[in-house]
Amino acid sequence: MAGEGGRPDSRGRGRMYAANMLAIRRTSVEPGAGTALLLGYHLAGMVLLSALWGLLGASSRPGQFAVGLLAQLANEARAGLRRAWCGS
Repeated sequence: MAGEGGRPDSRGRGRMYAANMLAIRRTSVEPGAGTALLLGYHLAGMVLLSALWGLLGASSRPGQFAVGLLAQLANEARAGLRRAWCGS
């Protein structure tokens, strides 16, 4: 998951972006439907734009960013469902 110079690759950056956005939402913002909707729109827009740039551009890095972002969102959703069902 490391790119050149120890920096994360594009997929790793997408995972970190999603994890950071969700952590900010959990710790700094009041919970509510509007907040969740705004965060959902923001993340969906990032995925859509990155996927389009990956498909239409000369580089695959934006597409890899979108893949990492979606992978982290899926992991967070699984963890949330596990907490809701199992209580831990």
